[in-house]
Amino acid sequence: MRRKKVIIVDDDHRFRDPLEGFLSREAVVVTFDDPDAFAQAYKNPSDLLDVYLIVLDFRFDSYNALDKDLVSYLREDLEYRGKVVLWSLEDSVPMEFSRRLNAVLPKKLLSLGEIEQCLEKC
Repeated sequence: MRRKKVIIVDDDHRFRDPLEGFLSREAVVVTFDDPDAFAQAYKNPSDLLDVYLIVLDFRFDSYNALDKDLVSYLREDLEYRGKVVLWSLEDSVPMEFSRRLNAVLPKKLLSLGEIEQCLEKC
């Protein structure tokens, strides 16, 4: 059976590394420190054909995910139709950003199964 591929974009290793370790039990996990590093690696729609889920942090050092607008890059430029979740410590995420996501999840360790359950409920 082929394992699902998950991408995590988060600059904080204190959160990202444990999530990567946790999800790697169920999936192939690829990580990036920031949206620019992700965009350097994924430049064509065909690059994302095998990606099941993208977990995106909201707050980076000097900007937030809305500033870089990785979701527009994913949905429009790369035509990605897979699942994108925001994984954040933020209490509130701007509506114009969150409605383009499949879910907004609290920044805690979640298994792929738990993420999938959240996606079914949203």
